[in-house]
Amino acid sequence: MLAKLLVRALLALQFFAFATAVHAGQGTDATMQTSELTAPVAVPTQTINQLLEAIREREREGGPYDSQLGEQLSSLGLAYQRNGEHAQAVQTLNRTLQIKRVNEGLQSMGQLSTLESIIENNIAVKDWEELDRNYQLLLWLHRRNFESDDQRLLPIIDKMGRWKLQAYRDKLLEQNPDVTLREAEDLYRQTIKLLEKQYGKTDARLIDPLYGNASTEYEIMRETMKKPLDSFRSASRAPLFNTISYQQVCARTRQGVICRVIPVVTGGGNLGALASEQNSKDMQIHYSLQKAKRSLSQIVDIFEANPNLPRRSYGLALVHLGDWYMFHRQPGAANDHYKKAYAALVESGTSKEDIDNLFGKPAGVPSLQLPLPDVEKKLSEERQYVEVAFDVSKTGRVTNIEVMADPDDSSGIRRKVRKMLTESRFRPRLENGEPVDTVGLKIRVPVPA
Repeated sequence: MLAKLLVRALLALQFFAFATAVHAGQGTDATMQTSELTAPVAVPTQTINQLLEAIREREREGGPYDSQLGEQLSSLGLAYQRNGEHAQAVQTLNRTLQIKRVNEGLQSMGQLSTLESIIENNIAVKDWEELDRNYQLLLWLHRRNFESDDQRLLPIIDKMGRWKLQAYRDKLLEQNPDVTLREAEDLYRQTIKLLEKQYGKTDARLIDPLYGNASTEYEIMRETMKKPLDSFRSASRAPLFNTISYQQVCARTRQGVICRVIPVVTGGGNLGALASEQNSKDMQIHYSLQKAKRSLSQIVDIFEANPNLPRRSYGLALVHLGDWYMFHRQPGAANDHYKKAYAALVESGTSKEDIDNLFGKPAGVPSLQLPLPDVEKKLSEERQYVEVAFDVSKTGRVTNIEVMADPDDSSGIRRKVRKMLTESRFRPRLENGEPVDTVGLKIRVPVPA
């Protein structure tokens, strides 16, 4: 029963990773602000030629690792970047990075600005493997320069964890998805453990790592659900399916010894093996769901222990915990949390606009995604979407689905989208703190792979 329930729940995760992000905030207020970049003014060709000539002159005078040469190369790399020549920018800035490491040491924090510029160019050209390596280097530098419990590590750990989650969801890396998710899980788990040890379990510094951990556990659950039963079979266990062998059996009779060949079933009962594998899979899914819930519950506890923290963020924490219950097919408990969140926001004087952003229209659950804004912005430029309209009941059920338009006008896509929506759950719209039915909700969902 648990397996069937969670398989249905997986359908909600597959198609609402992006669509739901526009309906609800994610994480804490500070971490989810998306930067709007204005188009930079291009650097004139004459200026670039002057930089190239100055670099050649400096290299003749000071050699290939001269510190001033590094500064000039940095200026050239940023000029290439501004002009959209990202491959040349990366090549130039990598040389800058090498010069800095020779002159200042492998662990010098003076590399950071150059490394961050390289990362911006990696994103621009969608070189995800190189981006992953540079994020790893960024984390390594911080860990080399700061103690494990230093607060200055928290932003880079959060960024690294978000990158791993984004890389998993959008299949950006060639490595095994399990490895990507376990790296994110280890980052958040170690951070949470260190912070709890030093500051206790209700310290506000735990909020972002706990959100990261909850989001990671959702994704581990999803990955587990996609795996075939074979992958849960222990090496020491009997084969999943019985086999038949033929043996000669002899017996003494009055007429003498009589032998015959009979079929013998070997392999030890496939029904028991199947049940055991299914149980193992169900338990792993259950553990991930419970880990997500514990993190979300702890976040609520932190806000309740620290009433000076922003009330909007407290309301958002209650919403995310309510989303967990709705995702887990417990609409009663979910709506209790939504009502509590609504009341807390109203009492704290939260603006109507902020409240409407959370409860003004239904949102797919879970809505906790934690993308990297720059990477998400680049990926969203190429995504295609399906426009749909449907009704959402006050218990989060979806009915009356109409696929209004899809890029390929494909019946297969329309069928998949209808199935996914039917099996999904939504956070209902609230009016005056009470969940209500919504008719004719219109949203866009990504085209199924």
